Amino acid sequence: ITQNPKDLGLLAYYLFYKILEESRKNDSGFLVFLDEFKSYVENDLLNTKINALITQARKANGVVVLALQDIYQLSGVKNAHSFLSNMGTLILYPQKNAR
Repeated sequence: ITQNPKDLGLLAYYLFYKILEESRKNDSGFLVFLDEFKSYVENDLLNTKINALITQARKANGVVVLALQDIYQLSGVKNAHSFLSNMGTLILYPQKNAR
């Protein structure tokens, strides 16, 4: 399913909808961990849905973790500024080849 951008986008749409719906219905929080975040946001539909999830997460008592190898992976990514500005906490580790 990850090889088909349309199917992956639709799956994400459904999953994020269910996460928010269940959280609100049960008055419970949630945690979504997206490792290798860059690979997800290259899909336009996923990009849009992840951005929407991040903006709604705090209202639903949720936490979204976006994991990247390097902050520069967001260069040129659609909605990159929105992803960063909607994060409550950024944890950046030094790298030996940092710019």
